[in-house]
Amino acid sequence: MRYWLALLAFSGLMAAPYRDPDGFALDLPAEWQVKKFGQGGVVAISPDPSRFALILPVLGRTGDCSATLRQALSSGWNAFPGIADVQLQAAGSRSAVAGFSVRQRQGRGAMLCAETGPRSAMFYALSAPAAQYGVDRPALLAILKSFRYTGRPAAGAPAPAAVPPMEPWREPTEGAYQSVKPAGWLVSGGVRRVSNSDVRVGIHLLSPDRSAGIFLGDTRLSKCFVPGTFSSQYGSAPMGEGVERCPYRDGVQMAEFYAARALAGDWRLEGFQIVSRRPRPDLNQLGSQASATLGQMGMNQSYGEVRFVGSRGGVPMEGAVIGATLFTSSGSVDPNGGMYTSYVTGYLAPADRAATVGAAANRVMGSVRWDYGWVTGNRQAAINDSRMALEYNRQIAALGQRMFEERDASNQRRANASGHLLSGTVELQGPDGQKYQAKAGSNYYYLDTDAARRVSDPNDAVARRDVWDHDVDLQPLAIVP
Repeated sequence: MRYWLALLAFSGLMAAPYRDPDGFALDLPAEWQVKKFGQGGVVAISPDPSRFALILPVLGRTGDCSATLRQALSSGWNAFPGIADVQLQAAGSRSAVAGFSVRQRQGRGAMLCAETGPRSAMFYALSAPAAQYGVDRPALLAILKSFRYTGRPAAGAPAPAAVPPMEPWREPTEGAYQSVKPAGWLVSGGVRRVSNSDVRVGIHLLSPDRSAGIFLGDTRLSKCFVPGTFSSQYGSAPMGEGVERCPYRDGVQMAEFYAARALAGDWRLEGFQIVSRRPRPDLNQLGSQASATLGQMGMNQSYGEVRFVGSRGGVPMEGAVIGATLFTSSGSVDPNGGMYTSYVTGYLAPADRAATVGAAANRVMGSVRWDYGWVTGNRQAAINDSRMALEYNRQIAALGQRMFEERDASNQRRANASGHLLSGTVELQGPDGQKYQAKAGSNYYYLDTDAARRVSDPNDAVARRDVWDHDVDLQPLAIVP
């Protein structure tokens, strides 16, 4: 079930490259918009306008960055209404950073000033609701870090392609979730149920001309068992279904492994090359939050992204993969290293369509809506399977204990019989369960009904006879085997 946990963290956060004709580029999450204002200012803003990332050149600077920041924050900005609780400090000889509250402390923000020349600087700012600031901050920082100036395109250069028309679709095998896809694209794959505790989702969206694809997961990715120091010596031991023995990979390594092995092979790419790698701490934090919300604790989550190029049939290709590993440690390095599951998502397209397909992939991911009835049903099925396994193990243990006890009692009876045989005695039992001993050698034994004799010496009250006699006033005794 960890596959859909990873996808929850991805939803809406697979930032696609955005290139603006005014000469800048950045990575933009799904459903976000870019707005431009005077003096080269740019803001990437979410559907919730209180969550945004802002980039602003500063021209005509008269003081250092600390003074420039202090003046800017005290003059009042529409983007940061009601600034309060400002904490400003130098962040080096040529930069300064400030944290503050906004909107009557309903929001929080931060701004960095970096000097770029004798009288110029850059402001990099972000803002989010106070309750979500810690969660949103890594994603907002990722947007700011991706910003770069590219220069204006030459006259007559084509404008960035728009996202193609989209249409709704639903996961085809079990209806696990719904989303949108480029109109006319083909859907393949779905849910693969190795067991109720190992449910995988792998979807491939393929363009009508089969030259581009978007993928959400891959059911070929098995659970990975990472041997510890002690368990590594059992490398030849068979693993369970859907589990492989493999080294630990973080999110970046998983993304690179999948791109180089699976995509390059599936699409028969030539000249394959990774052109960039970067961890995604923003997704790490969001993934951890999603896991905690759903009660999945104790997992170490790692997300990373790679971009690659290659060619297919002589056509230049570009693509990106985001990889995730969700690792659960055994808690002890020596007996057992731990176990992790993996998830991947991304796209691949001819170079001249990569921006369009990347934006479409972003829209697909941002539109994923899980059927929580399906999620909770699978989770309960996994819990029930675990309970059944525990009950089965308990019953096996109880059966083993009973067999041991019965075997021990049988051994004790054999030992007693051997002792009586050597001593020439026999053990007897009366109707009331009282035990007696007598000399062996008779066929039948009786207990005298004289209570006084039984009290003074129970064994002397035993009468031995070779013939069954039911007419005498005696109690018959049974021989204990």
